[in-house]
Amino acid sequence: MSSSNQFSAYYKTITATELLAILDNPGDYQPAAIEAAKAELESRQLSETAIQEARQPLVEKVQRKEAEREKIKAVEEKLKVAGTGFFEAINPIQQGIPSTEKMIRRITIVFGVIFLYQLISDFREHIAYIKDFSSYPFLTVLYFFSLVLLPVALLFFWKRKMLGWILLTIYLSFTVVTVLWFMFLTFTRKHSAYGVFENFYQTPPLTVFIIQLLFFVATLYVMCRKNIREVYSITDQKMMATISITALISFFLANAAS
Repeated sequence: MSSSNQFSAYYKTITATELLAILDNPGDYQPAAIEAAKAELESRQLSETAIQEARQPLVEKVQRKEAEREKIKAVEEKLKVAGTGFFEAINPIQQGIPSTEKMIRRITIVFGVIFLYQLISDFREHIAYIKDFSSYPFLTVLYFFSLVLLPVALLFFWKRKMLGWILLTIYLSFTVVTVLWFMFLTFTRKHSAYGVFENFYQTPPLTVFIIQLLFFVATLYVMCRKNIREVYSITDQKMMATISITALISFFLANAAS
């Protein structure tokens, strides 16, 4: 074990600031070290002013640490507030939020989940379309048009932009026509009419198409409600034009693809 004399020899070589730092943190040192530091500081016979000057770097160090802690605390608070704000923003069932806002959030969240699910679960199908692009360029473009359209539409829809409503309505109208077309082909059992679609799809039961149709039609109905359209400055004329033109083009595209 080190003796007090050994500590004393070393402490004669350090500054008063370092001695004060040792004395301010007695729990970090051996009792003999503390006693030696006290003795050395007393032997220097420093004035009160000299001691204050020697302590100043320690005070500044403490202030810097406190400032760093405050910065960290401020960042944590900002993250907490941002996290809470984000949760409140996406929470569609908050009390006090108008029903229109709740519905917009529900639509954004639900179709955001649908997009992510399709992107992940149909990954192999995406690759298959890319590989077969040279054989079926029109069908591939049609397929990825629908896939890319949804996230772009949701982005602008979430930002309450007119373009968001139009693009999402185009997506819904296009999907409704596509589902109706497949329902027609399934119902009539004209398998030969599927054309190139048979290379990519295994035809699901008719009930699946009915459920999909009801879901997308219901969403399209909500999108066309006046309180929703007013948020995006969509007039009756714009609504009818968007749906009718999209439905007409979608019908011709589906017919051409099959």
